[in-house]
Amino acid sequence: MAATTTLFLSLFLLFLARAQSQTRPTPAAPPPASDFCNGIFLSYTYTGGSPTTPKDDPGGSSSHQRSEVGLVLGYMIEGADLLSIRHLLLIQGLYQNVALKLKEAILYGVSLEDIKKELFNEVEQESEKLAQKFEENILDATKNYEKVVVDKKEIEGLPFTTLALAAETAISKGYDNVNAGPWIITLDGPIYRSVMQHAHNRSLREDIYRAYVSRASEGPLNNTPIIERILELRLEKAKLLGHVNYAEL
Repeated sequence: MAATTTLFLSLFLLFLARAQSQTRPTPAAPPPASDFCNGIFLSYTYTGGSPTTPKDDPGGSSSHQRSEVGLVLGYMIEGADLLSIRHLLLIQGLYQNVALKLKEAILYGVSLEDIKKELFNEVEQESEKLAQKFEENILDATKNYEKVVVDKKEIEGLPFTTLALAAETAISKGYDNVNAGPWIITLDGPIYRSVMQHAHNRSLREDIYRAYVSRASEGPLNNTPIIERILELRLEKAKLLGHVNYAEL
């Protein structure tokens, strides 16, 4: 983390050096540089809706780090008398951007060491595998669902293109179809949306909707255990980063 902070300050020193080397008129009555310093520091400290205090941050690392960097930046700006308002605003934008990148790096575990770093990597790897498995189960459940309709009255209101797709699906499943049924309704995007928007049959719309929102919720493709494990890993990740719960990240 010390190396990250050093890199952060080096970027600002380079920016300030270049700004001072340029020839530009001095503002007639520039505000005190400390005002801009405070504005820059406060704009970052209060990013996210509320100020960060040691009470909000049990570890104290994030608030201390922001305070330290903010104060150092303040001394830098206070001593740079040649900076115009325009350049101070540019520094504010650069500071906020770098601060955001720094926060992202912290959430990726760059500040962790030794055992905590290894545990963090294991949590991330398992989370990625579970997320992939979750998506695969959703796709498989979508492909596995089919509702056979033999009465055309049940699918009144569906566009011709949707009926054609449903008929082609029935033929591919071994049904004989001469535009008289049966039709197979699936959960594929085009058919699902068409049924929900155009089908006159309320019961059909309800069946398809319930099937769609409950995909991969039972049987061999049940995603419930995966969701529970993902939540456990998120809590573990938050604690490794010094937070009480995942919502604080």
